[in-house]
Amino acid sequence: EILAQAQQQPEKPSEVKSAAVEVLRSISKKVEGFTSGVMEFAGGINQLPQVLSWGADQFRSPEARAIWVEILVKISMVLALGYVAFFVGRWLLRRPRRAIAEQPPANYLIRVLRLLAMALLDLLPVGVFALTTYLTLGLVEPREKTRLVALAWMNAFIIVQILGTLFNFFFAPAAPVLRLLPNTDETSHYFQIWSVRLSRTAVYGYFALQAALLLGLPKAPYEILLRILGLVVAVLCIVLVRQNRTTVSDFLAGREVEKGKRMVPQGLVHRFASIWHLVAIPYVLVFYGVWALQVEGGFLFMLRGTALSLLAVLLGVAALHLINAYLSRGFKVKEDLRGRFPGLEDRANRYLSTLGCWFMGWCPWPSSRPGGLTAWPGSPASRGGC
Repeated sequence: EILAQAQQQPEKPSEVKSAAVEVLRSISKKVEGFTSGVMEFAGGINQLPQVLSWGADQFRSPEARAIWVEILVKISMVLALGYVAFFVGRWLLRRPRRAIAEQPPANYLIRVLRLLAMALLDLLPVGVFALTTYLTLGLVEPREKTRLVALAWMNAFIIVQILGTLFNFFFAPAAPVLRLLPNTDETSHYFQIWSVRLSRTAVYGYFALQAALLLGLPKAPYEILLRILGLVVAVLCIVLVRQNRTTVSDFLAGREVEKGKRMVPQGLVHRFASIWHLVAIPYVLVFYGVWALQVEGGFLFMLRGTALSLLAVLLGVAALHLINAYLSRGFKVKEDLRGRFPGLEDRANRYLSTLGCWFMGWCPWPSSRPGGLTAWPGSPASRGGC
């Protein structure tokens, strides 16, 4: 920012100096806000014993005990009827759902439409659950706090089911013939297991803390418990990254993966394959830190920086493709000369592989294709030359 403003107005050094001062002040404010967030977070940990004190007070107070008894009785009644309605609705819809899942689609559009139909059938029991619980909640007429706690649990269940429906639409673990992505049954069920773990941990944990706050949990312990919940979710995401480190690395590196699928990566992607997890894990930690410390504009800064970085990489890869295409044609020796002098092209392009392989992501050695050059140094056609 300082250099940009200096280039716009080089004749006014005083304004350039003031711009530099403003940027430094902005950085100082962000550092100060970050430091205060860290101190507030650390200071709040000392208030965690208030949670135990609050729990003990709930059992000592007759009014609090009455509220908890009402919560256990009335919420159990509401949720029991809702779950019965949900599972009965799912049982009644199991046959039409199975018929949609097992019939092979004629084309891609039919596949998407059938997945949408399955999603609708999955959401119908959720709607029945919501209708039943809301009607039952109106009939039992609980006090305000009990009603809010019941709504928190009901909303958590509905959100988890909707997230599960979205996952089933994209991965279809129980409908292989309709699956949009070329995953095996094991991988689809693996991601289903992890989607359930993450969604239930995050959603139920968040609404449980909201319910505790409604019941009188002090604000400071609530904030600390909320950040601990976020840390648990971040750790689960890191575990997920570590578990899939080799699989993703093999896919990016172009090795054989599920169903014998292979991809042909460029040099940048091929190099990124071995270190992608070293980028993903810090990203998870940074995003958690931005959220936990409530850094002002932190998410916008991270998303903007990520988008611009990806754009720069894509533009760079496109430029390398253009350079590769130009050099593939410009450095190619004519057919008649190759026929008359078999070693001429090898001699004329000697040592260019070093420049291409390490700096440009291409290899100027003859490939197995007639008159073609390899696209990246690790491809099967170039392993002999580079």
